[in-house]
Amino acid sequence: VIYATNDVESERAVEVLKKSLFRNEEPAIGFDIKWASTNTPKIAAAALQLATEETAVIFHLSKMNGELPFGVKRLLERPDVLKVGTGAYADGKKLEDEIAGLSVRSTIDLNDFARYAIGSKHINSSRTRLCEMILKYSLDKTISIRLTNWEDDQLTAEQTNCAATDAWAELHCFKVLKVRNPM
Repeated sequence: VIYATNDVESERAVEVLKKSLFRNEEPAIGFDIKWASTNTPKIAAAALQLATEETAVIFHLSKMNGELPFGVKRLLERPDVLKVGTGAYADGKKLEDEIAGLSVRSTIDLNDFARYAIGSKHINSSRTRLCEMILKYSLDKTISIRLTNWEDDQLTAEQTNCAATDAWAELHCFKVLKVRNPM
C-alpha cells in the first residue's frame, strides 16, 4: 500500500501503478473515493483509492489543498484504463464537479457489470454485499472505521488498509465477473 500526501509522492505512485497496469491486455484499476465527513472541506473527496493486482495507492486529497496531481488526473482521464468500482460512474462525476478540467473516462459500475455478468436485473448492492456474493469474502468493517474522519491530518494504518482493501476488492470482483461472462 502506498500512501501519497503530496505531488511528488503521487507522481511516484502513479508510475508504480502504470507499470503494474500495462502488464495486462485490458488495463483495469479498482477505483473508489472516501468522501469528507465535514461540511467545510476545500474538496469533498478526502481520499482517492486506486488499486492494481499488486499495488494499492491512497491519494490523501485532503492534504493536497483541493488539487489533483497531474499524473493522477491523466491516469483517470485515460480511456484505455478501466476504472471499476461500486458507484464508479457517480464517483467520477462528483470528482469532475470538484476538479476543474477533469474528465474521468472509462468507468464501470460493479452493480451494472454484475447485472450483466450474472444475468440478474435485481443487483444493486453495497461493495460489502458484492464481495460476499462474488468473492465469497466479507469486508468486515468496524463502525469506527466506517465512520472515520478521512480528512484527518494523517491517516492511520487501519484507515489506509481499509481504503486499499476496498479498491482491491472492487478490482477482484470485476475480474471474477469478467471470467464468468467476458465483455
